[in-house]
Amino acid sequence: MSAAAWPFYMELALNSVEQGNLTEAEELCYSAVRYAEAIDAQGRQLAASLEALASIASHRDRYLRAQHLYHRAFTILKNCRGAAAPETAAVLVKLAWACLQQDKHAEADPLFAEALALLDDIRPVHTVPLVRCLQGIGDIHRVAGRRVAAVVAYQRALAIQEQAEGAGALSLMTTLHKMADLYLGEARYQDAEPLLWRAQRIAVEQMGPESAPVAVAMRKLAEMYRLQKKLEQADAILARALPIVENALGPADAEVARHFRQMSLVYTDQARYEDAANLLARGITLLQEALDPDHPEVAELLELRAAALEVCHRRDESRALRERVAAIRRKLSVDDLPDTDAMEFRPLQATPPVRLPSLLCPPVRTS
Repeated sequence: MSAAAWPFYMELALNSVEQGNLTEAEELCYSAVRYAEAIDAQGRQLAASLEALASIASHRDRYLRAQHLYHRAFTILKNCRGAAAPETAAVLVKLAWACLQQDKHAEADPLFAEALALLDDIRPVHTVPLVRCLQGIGDIHRVAGRRVAAVVAYQRALAIQEQAEGAGALSLMTTLHKMADLYLGEARYQDAEPLLWRAQRIAVEQMGPESAPVAVAMRKLAEMYRLQKKLEQADAILARALPIVENALGPADAEVARHFRQMSLVYTDQARYEDAANLLARGITLLQEALDPDHPEVAELLELRAAALEVCHRRDESRALRERVAAIRRKLSVDDLPDTDAMEFRPLQATPPVRLPSLLCPPVRTS
Protein backbone atom coordinates (compact mmCIF):
# COMPACT_ATOMS: atom_id res chain seq x y z
CA MET A 1 0.00 0.00 0.00
CA SER A 2 1.22 3.48 -0.84
CA ALA A 3 1.77 5.90 2.02
CA ALA A 4 0.72 8.71 -0.28
CA ALA A 5 -2.88 7.42 -0.41
CA TRP A 6 -3.60 8.14 3.26
CA PRO A 7 -3.88 11.95 3.05
CA PHE A 8 -6.15 11.66 0.01
CA TYR A 9 -8.61 9.46 1.92
CA MET A 10 -8.60 12.02 4.71
CA GLU A 11 -9.15 14.79 2.16
CA LEU A 12 -12.09 12.98 0.60
CA ALA A 13 -13.53 12.41 4.07
CA LEU A 14 -13.25 16.13 4.80
CA ASN A 15 -15.03 16.93 1.56
CA SER A 16 -17.84 14.57 2.54
CA VAL A 17 -18.15 16.23 5.96
CA GLU A 18 -18.38 19.65 4.32
CA GLN A 19 -21.15 18.31 2.08
CA GLY A 20 -23.00 16.91 5.10
CA ASN A 21 -22.54 13.26 4.07
CA LEU A 22 -21.32 11.75 7.33
CA THR A 23 -21.89 8.15 6.21
CA GLU A 24 -19.59 8.67 3.24
CA ALA A 25 -17.06 10.45 5.45
CA GLU A 26 -17.12 7.59 7.95
CA GLU A 27 -16.47 4.99 5.28
CA LEU A 28 -13.56 7.04 3.90
CA CYS A 29 -12.09 7.42 7.38
CA TYR A 30 -12.28 3.66 7.82
CA SER A 31 -10.36 3.27 4.59
CA ALA A 32 -7.79 5.71 5.95
CA VAL A 33 -7.57 3.57 9.10
CA ARG A 34 -6.93 0.47 7.00
CA TYR A 35 -4.14 2.20 5.13
CA ALA A 36 -2.62 3.55 8.31
CA GLU A 37 -2.77 0.16 10.02
CA ALA A 38 -0.81 -1.32 7.12
CA ILE A 39 1.90 1.34 6.91
CA ASP A 40 1.90 3.11 10.30
CA ALA A 41 0.33 0.70 12.77
CA GLN A 42 1.46 2.59 15.88
CA GLY A 43 1.96 6.06 14.46
CA ARG A 44 0.32 9.44 14.15
CA GLN A 45 -1.49 8.69 10.89
CA LEU A 46 -3.46 5.89 12.51
CA ALA A 47 -4.16 8.03 15.57
CA ALA A 48 -5.38 10.87 13.34
CA SER A 49 -7.65 8.49 11.39
CA LEU A 50 -9.14 7.14 14.61
CA GLU A 51 -9.61 10.66 15.95
CA ALA A 52 -11.43 11.64 12.76
CA LEU A 53 -13.76 8.65 13.12
CA ALA A 54 -14.37 9.54 16.74
CA SER A 55 -15.18 13.12 15.76
CA ILE A 56 -17.84 11.89 13.32
CA ALA A 57 -19.26 9.52 15.94
CA SER A 58 -19.45 12.39 18.43
CA HIS A 59 -21.19 14.60 15.89
CA ARG A 60 -23.80 11.86 15.51
CA ASP A 61 -24.06 11.60 19.31
CA ARG A 62 -22.64 8.07 19.23
CA TYR A 63 -20.52 8.78 22.26
CA LEU A 64 -19.82 5.19 23.27
CA ARG A 65 -18.26 4.56 19.87
CA ALA A 66 -16.38 7.85 20.11
CA GLN A 67 -15.07 6.86 23.53
CA HIS A 68 -13.60 3.62 22.17
CA LEU A 69 -11.99 5.37 19.19
CA TYR A 70 -10.57 8.25 21.21
CA HIS A 71 -9.17 5.79 23.74
CA ARG A 72 -7.36 3.88 21.01
CA ALA A 73 -6.02 7.11 19.49
CA PHE A 74 -4.88 8.30 22.93
CA THR A 75 -3.04 5.04 23.61
CA ILE A 76 -1.21 5.26 20.28
CA LEU A 77 -0.22 8.90 20.78
CA LYS A 78 0.89 8.25 24.34
CA ASN A 79 3.25 5.54 23.06
CA CYS A 80 4.59 7.29 19.97
CA ARG A 81 4.54 10.94 21.08
CA GLY A 82 4.62 10.70 24.86
CA ALA A 83 2.04 11.46 27.53
CA ALA A 84 3.07 15.12 27.75
CA ALA A 85 2.75 15.88 24.03
CA PRO A 86 0.14 18.53 23.17
CA GLU A 87 -1.74 16.25 20.74
CA THR A 88 -1.88 13.49 23.36
CA ALA A 89 -3.39 15.83 25.94
CA ALA A 90 -5.86 17.19 23.38
CA VAL A 91 -7.17 13.69 22.55
CA LEU A 92 -7.40 12.92 26.26
CA VAL A 93 -9.73 15.92 26.65
CA LYS A 94 -11.90 14.60 23.81
CA LEU A 95 -11.96 11.16 25.43
CA ALA A 96 -13.10 12.73 28.70
CA TRP A 97 -15.84 14.64 26.88
CA ALA A 98 -17.08 11.43 25.22
CA CYS A 99 -17.47 9.95 28.71
CA LEU A 100 -19.12 13.09 30.05
CA GLN A 101 -21.67 13.11 27.24
CA GLN A 102 -22.74 9.64 28.42
CA ASP A 103 -23.04 10.90 32.02
CA LYS A 104 -20.04 8.76 32.98
CA HIS A 105 -18.82 11.37 35.43
CA ALA A 106 -16.73 8.95 37.44
CA GLU A 107 -14.77 8.07 34.29
CA ALA A 108 -14.59 11.60 32.90
CA ASP A 109 -13.40 13.29 36.12
CA PRO A 110 -9.94 11.64 36.38
CA LEU A 111 -9.41 11.99 32.62
CA PHE A 112 -10.05 15.74 32.78
CA ALA A 113 -7.79 16.01 35.83
CA GLU A 114 -4.98 14.18 34.05
CA ALA A 115 -5.42 16.29 30.93
CA LEU A 116 -5.43 19.53 32.93
CA ALA A 117 -2.17 18.61 34.65
CA LEU A 118 -0.59 17.98 31.24
CA LEU A 119 -1.99 21.09 29.56
CA ASP A 120 -0.94 23.35 32.44
CA ASP A 121 2.70 22.37 31.79
CA ILE A 122 2.61 22.83 28.00
CA ARG A 123 4.07 26.03 26.57
CA PRO A 124 2.93 27.88 24.62
CA VAL A 125 -0.56 27.47 26.04
CA HIS A 126 -2.87 25.35 23.88
CA THR A 127 -5.99 27.41 24.41
CA VAL A 128 -8.69 25.27 22.79
CA PRO A 129 -8.08 21.95 24.61
CA LEU A 130 -7.33 23.76 27.88
CA VAL A 131 -10.60 25.70 27.73
CA ARG A 132 -12.57 22.59 26.77
CA CYS A 133 -10.95 20.74 29.67
CA LEU A 134 -11.91 23.46 32.16
CA GLN A 135 -15.44 23.60 30.76
CA GLY A 136 -15.77 19.85 31.24
CA ILE A 137 -14.46 20.07 34.80
CA GLY A 138 -16.92 22.88 35.46
CA ASP A 139 -19.80 20.80 34.12
CA ILE A 140 -18.91 17.86 36.38
CA HIS A 141 -18.76 20.13 39.42
CA ARG A 142 -22.06 21.79 38.45
CA VAL A 143 -23.92 18.48 38.14
CA ALA A 144 -22.44 17.31 41.44
CA GLY A 145 -23.64 20.48 43.17
CA ARG A 146 -20.11 21.82 43.76
CA ARG A 147 -21.04 25.36 42.75
CA VAL A 148 -17.89 27.15 43.89
CA ALA A 149 -15.60 24.69 42.11
CA ALA A 150 -17.70 24.98 38.95
CA VAL A 151 -17.53 28.77 38.99
CA VAL A 152 -13.75 28.65 39.48
CA ALA A 153 -13.34 26.35 36.47
CA TYR A 154 -15.62 28.42 34.23
CA GLN A 155 -14.01 31.70 35.29
CA ARG A 156 -10.54 30.37 34.57
CA ALA A 157 -11.69 29.17 31.12
CA LEU A 158 -13.18 32.60 30.45
CA ALA A 159 -10.00 34.40 31.52
CA ILE A 160 -7.88 32.22 29.24
CA GLN A 161 -10.19 32.89 26.31
CA GLU A 162 -10.22 36.64 26.96
CA GLN A 163 -6.45 36.77 27.13
CA ALA A 164 -5.94 34.66 24.01
CA GLU A 165 -8.74 35.99 21.80
CA GLY A 166 -10.07 39.18 23.36
CA ALA A 167 -13.10 40.02 25.47
CA GLY A 168 -15.40 40.07 22.45
CA ALA A 169 -14.45 36.77 20.83
CA LEU A 170 -17.31 34.55 19.66
CA SER A 171 -15.82 31.52 21.42
CA LEU A 172 -16.63 33.12 24.79
CA MET A 173 -20.33 32.47 24.23
CA THR A 174 -20.11 28.82 25.26
CA THR A 175 -18.39 29.58 28.58
CA LEU A 176 -20.75 32.48 29.30
CA HIS A 177 -23.75 30.25 28.65
CA LYS A 178 -22.34 27.52 30.91
CA MET A 179 -21.88 29.98 33.75
CA ALA A 180 -25.37 31.32 33.16
CA ASP A 181 -26.81 27.79 33.21
CA LEU A 182 -25.21 27.27 36.62
CA TYR A 183 -26.90 30.39 38.00
CA LEU A 184 -30.23 29.58 36.31
CA GLY A 185 -30.20 26.18 37.99
CA GLU A 186 -30.02 27.99 41.33
CA ALA A 187 -32.65 30.58 40.35
CA ARG A 188 -29.96 33.28 40.60
CA TYR A 189 -31.39 35.20 37.69
CA GLN A 190 -29.69 38.47 38.60
CA ASP A 191 -26.30 36.73 38.14
CA ALA A 192 -27.27 34.90 34.96
CA GLU A 193 -28.81 37.86 33.14
CA PRO A 194 -25.65 39.95 32.56
CA LEU A 195 -23.81 36.88 31.27
CA LEU A 196 -26.58 36.11 28.79
CA TRP A 197 -26.77 39.69 27.58
CA ARG A 198 -23.00 39.78 27.16
CA ALA A 199 -23.18 36.63 25.02
CA GLN A 200 -25.93 38.28 22.99
CA ARG A 201 -23.83 41.41 22.39
CA ILE A 202 -20.83 39.33 21.34
CA ALA A 203 -22.95 37.43 18.81
CA VAL A 204 -24.33 40.65 17.34
CA GLU A 205 -20.92 42.34 17.16
CA GLN A 206 -19.06 39.37 15.70
CA MET A 207 -21.68 37.85 13.39
CA GLY A 208 -24.31 40.51 12.80
CA PRO A 209 -27.87 40.93 14.16
CA GLU A 210 -29.41 38.43 11.74
CA SER A 211 -26.98 35.54 12.35
CA ALA A 212 -27.55 32.10 13.80
CA PRO A 213 -25.44 32.73 16.95
CA VAL A 214 -27.69 35.69 17.74
CA ALA A 215 -30.75 33.44 17.54
CA VAL A 216 -29.06 30.92 19.87
CA ALA A 217 -28.28 33.69 22.36
CA MET A 218 -31.88 34.91 22.18
CA ARG A 219 -33.08 31.38 22.88
CA LYS A 220 -30.99 31.29 26.05
CA LEU A 221 -32.45 34.62 27.15
CA ALA A 222 -35.94 33.31 26.50
CA GLU A 223 -35.24 30.32 28.74
CA MET A 224 -34.24 32.65 31.56
CA TYR A 225 -37.50 34.57 31.22
CA ARG A 226 -39.45 31.30 31.03
CA LEU A 227 -37.91 30.09 34.28
CA GLN A 228 -38.91 33.40 35.86
CA LYS A 229 -42.47 32.83 34.59
CA LYS A 230 -42.18 35.89 32.37
CA LEU A 231 -43.81 33.94 29.59
CA GLU A 232 -44.90 36.85 27.42
CA GLN A 233 -41.32 38.13 27.26
CA ALA A 234 -40.01 34.67 26.50
CA ASP A 235 -42.62 34.16 23.78
CA ALA A 236 -41.81 37.54 22.20
CA ILE A 237 -38.07 36.86 22.11
CA LEU A 238 -38.56 33.45 20.52
CA ALA A 239 -40.94 34.91 17.94
CA ARG A 240 -38.27 37.44 16.93
CA ALA A 241 -35.53 34.81 16.87
CA LEU A 242 -37.35 32.22 14.73
CA PRO A 243 -37.12 34.07 11.38
CA ILE A 244 -33.49 34.90 12.15
CA VAL A 245 -32.49 31.25 12.46
CA GLU A 246 -34.66 30.21 9.50
CA ASN A 247 -33.13 32.86 7.25
CA ALA A 248 -29.58 32.24 8.47
CA LEU A 249 -29.55 28.44 8.23
CA GLY A 250 -32.64 27.50 6.23
CA PRO A 251 -36.07 26.34 7.42
CA ALA A 252 -35.01 22.68 7.52
CA ASP A 253 -31.94 23.09 9.73
CA ALA A 254 -31.66 21.28 13.06
CA GLU A 255 -31.35 24.63 14.86
CA VAL A 256 -34.91 25.44 13.78
CA ALA A 257 -36.08 22.26 15.49
CA ARG A 258 -34.20 23.27 18.65
CA HIS A 259 -35.98 26.59 18.48
CA PHE A 260 -39.33 24.77 18.23
CA ARG A 261 -38.38 22.79 21.32
CA GLN A 262 -37.82 25.98 23.31
CA MET A 263 -41.08 27.46 22.04
CA SER A 264 -42.90 24.30 23.06
CA LEU A 265 -41.67 24.69 26.64
CA VAL A 266 -43.17 28.17 26.76
CA TYR A 267 -46.44 26.87 25.29
CA THR A 268 -46.53 24.11 27.89
CA ASP A 269 -46.07 26.63 30.70
CA GLN A 270 -48.95 28.60 29.15
CA ALA A 271 -51.09 25.42 29.18
CA ARG A 272 -51.16 25.47 25.34
CA TYR A 273 -50.59 21.74 25.14
CA GLU A 274 -52.03 21.14 21.68
CA ASP A 275 -49.88 23.96 20.27
CA ALA A 276 -46.83 22.48 21.99
CA ALA A 277 -47.55 19.00 20.61
CA ASN A 278 -48.01 20.33 17.08
CA LEU A 279 -44.81 22.37 17.22
CA LEU A 280 -42.88 19.38 18.55
CA ALA A 281 -44.20 17.25 15.70
CA ARG A 282 -42.68 19.76 13.26
CA GLY A 283 -39.42 19.71 15.19
CA ILE A 284 -39.28 15.91 15.19
CA THR A 285 -39.76 15.82 11.41
CA LEU A 286 -36.95 18.35 10.94
CA LEU A 287 -34.52 16.55 13.25
CA GLN A 288 -35.17 13.16 11.68
CA GLU A 289 -34.25 14.58 8.30
CA ALA A 290 -31.40 16.84 9.43
CA LEU A 291 -29.76 14.40 11.85
CA ASP A 292 -31.00 10.82 12.19
CA PRO A 293 -34.30 9.13 13.14
CA ASP A 294 -32.53 7.57 16.13
CA HIS A 295 -30.67 10.69 17.25
CA PRO A 296 -30.84 11.53 20.98
CA GLU A 297 -32.37 14.92 20.21
CA VAL A 298 -35.17 13.18 18.34
CA ALA A 299 -35.79 11.06 21.44
CA GLU A 300 -35.93 14.19 23.61
CA LEU A 301 -38.54 15.84 21.39
CA LEU A 302 -40.54 12.63 21.21
CA GLU A 303 -40.58 12.50 25.00
CA LEU A 304 -41.74 16.10 25.26
CA ARG A 305 -44.48 15.49 22.72
CA ALA A 306 -45.59 12.36 24.54
CA ALA A 307 -46.00 14.41 27.72
CA ALA A 308 -48.04 17.05 25.89
CA LEU A 309 -50.28 14.43 24.28
CA GLU A 310 -50.82 12.76 27.65
CA VAL A 311 -52.24 16.01 29.04
CA CYS A 312 -54.46 16.25 25.94
CA HIS A 313 -55.83 12.77 26.77
CA ARG A 314 -54.29 11.29 23.60
CA ARG A 315 -52.83 8.45 25.62
CA ASP A 316 -52.43 5.85 22.87
CA GLU A 317 -50.31 8.26 20.81
CA SER A 318 -48.35 9.21 23.91
CA ARG A 319 -47.66 5.56 24.77
CA ALA A 320 -46.44 4.83 21.24
CA LEU A 321 -44.02 7.76 21.38
CA ARG A 322 -42.64 6.66 24.75
CA GLU A 323 -42.04 3.16 23.40
CA ARG A 324 -40.10 4.65 20.51
CA VAL A 325 -38.06 6.77 22.91
CA ALA A 326 -37.13 3.66 24.88
CA ALA A 327 -36.11 1.85 21.69
CA ILE A 328 -33.88 4.74 20.58
CA ARG A 329 -32.15 4.92 23.94
CA ARG A 330 -31.56 1.16 24.00
CA LYS A 331 -29.96 1.40 20.58
CA LEU A 332 -27.74 4.32 21.60
CA SER A 333 -26.48 2.43 24.64
CA VAL A 334 -24.83 -0.18 22.41
CA ASP A 335 -21.71 0.36 20.30
CA ASP A 336 -23.12 -1.31 17.19
CA LEU A 337 -21.20 0.60 14.52
CA PRO A 338 -18.96 -1.67 12.44
CA ASP A 339 -15.36 -2.39 13.31
CA THR A 340 -12.60 -1.54 10.86
CA ASP A 341 -12.49 -4.96 9.22
CA ALA A 342 -16.26 -4.94 8.64
CA MET A 343 -16.22 -1.74 6.61
CA GLU A 344 -15.96 -1.90 2.86
CA PHE A 345 -12.47 -0.94 1.71
CA ARG A 346 -12.78 1.89 -0.82
CA PRO A 347 -9.98 2.00 -3.44
CA LEU A 348 -8.85 5.51 -4.23
CA GLN A 349 -10.47 6.65 -7.47
CA ALA A 350 -9.43 10.29 -7.73
CA THR A 351 -6.76 12.64 -6.54
CA PRO A 352 -8.33 15.76 -5.05
CA PRO A 353 -6.38 18.93 -4.30
CA VAL A 354 -4.22 18.55 -1.22
CA ARG A 355 -5.58 20.30 1.86
CA LEU A 356 -5.02 19.52 5.51
CA PRO A 357 -8.04 17.80 7.11
CA SER A 358 -8.31 20.37 9.89
CA LEU A 359 -12.05 19.94 10.45
CA LEU A 360 -11.66 16.27 11.21
CA CYS A 361 -8.40 16.07 13.09
CA PRO A 362 -5.13 17.90 13.70
CA PRO A 363 -2.74 18.09 10.75
CA VAL A 364 -0.37 15.14 10.59
CA ARG A 365 2.91 15.05 8.75
CA THR A 366 3.12 12.17 6.30
CA SER A 367 6.92 12.06 6.22
